[in-house]
Amino acid sequence: MNIYITQGGKQLGPYTVDQVKAMLGTGAATLTDFAWYEGLPNWVPLAQVPGMTVIGASPEGQGWPVMVWVISIFCIVRVAFSSLGLIFLWFAAGLQTTNSPGEHYLATMTPIDYLLPLITVGVNLGLGVSLLMLRRQAIYWSFGYLVLSLINYAHQLFFRPGFHAMGSLPLLIGTFIGITINLVINVGIIAYTWRIYRTRILR
Repeated sequence: MNIYITQGGKQLGPYTVDQVKAMLGTGAATLTDFAWYEGLPNWVPLAQVPGMTVIGASPEGQGWPVMVWVISIFCIVRVAFSSLGLIFLWFAAGLQTTNSPGEHYLATMTPIDYLLPLITVGVNLGLGVSLLMLRRQAIYWSFGYLVLSLINYAHQLFFRPGFHAMGSLPLLIGTFIGITINLVINVGIIAYTWRIYRTRILR
């Protein structure tokens, strides 16, 4: 069986099973490295290749790369909080007890104010699931999430007068900082998914 390995964005091999075992024993390869051999539909961690459990091999590679888990869990948690936020808005929009800026914002909400975040939540869920399954569709989901986020932010900032009436300048500055941080995270996710796609980890 000829085995190919990816390390640092480069494809190495082919190697025999004994050669890979020797590399694991010396530390030249770890069980976190992704491998492929004829008959596999996708690249998998060396830990999942038959016969790769050897004495002295690094145990750190049991499963997907750590960042895949981190990003996937982050996306799923973000979906949960975003969904709760949409539910809150839906209920709060029907409660009119004061004439506060926040209530004015809720009272002026249109269907698109619900639709855009809802679509964004769906795309975010697709990103988390596809990345966890190591599917290259994660690239498209990550780009889609970034574009939808930009559209949603632009809509809130430029087409929602109720948004500006919600509070003082510090509140708006805080919102801008939060948006910036979220965009930086999204760009980082895109960069990571593209990198693991180039190394054939995403299939």
